[in-house]
Amino acid sequence: MSIKQFIIENPNIIVDSDSLPFPVNKKSFKKNEIVTGMGQTESKVYFIIHGIAEIDIFKDGDNRIIDFYFPNSFFCALTSFLLQKPSEAEIIALTDLEVEYLDHNDVQQVYKTSLLANQLGRHLIEQAYLVKFQREKDFLTRRRTFAIWNL
Repeated sequence: MSIKQFIIENPNIIVDSDSLPFPVNKKSFKKNEIVTGMGQTESKVYFIIHGIAEIDIFKDGDNRIIDFYFPNSFFCALTSFLLQKPSEAEIIALTDLEVEYLDHNDVQQVYKTSLLANQLGRHLIEQAYLVKFQREKDFLTRRRTFAIWNL
């Protein structure tokens, strides 16, 4: 699947022409290659055509996996992408990875004129929020259950 196919197949996004309002680029990463390094400002949002990516943070000298990304999903160091500040996370290709990507500057420009771009952006942010909320809810629920069992 491509970004264009993702948009066409998503019922929450109104498609009003055959072309996309932003340029879509392709890139490949080799297994274990860093996609976005810690401290690097994220300038792209990626869509996986083939492969798997992992996002990690380092805390107290340990590598902690935050999430995995699979084909037909978007990913980036989201906080860095949104704020245009250095990333506190690192994204790595777990397998050979083929992606399409959108550039931050292109996205910001097209937000000013394109309903489709705004709908896609809103959809992606809503999905990221729902994943984050579910993860936090699961964590807090498990912590409470774990704490009760340890009394």
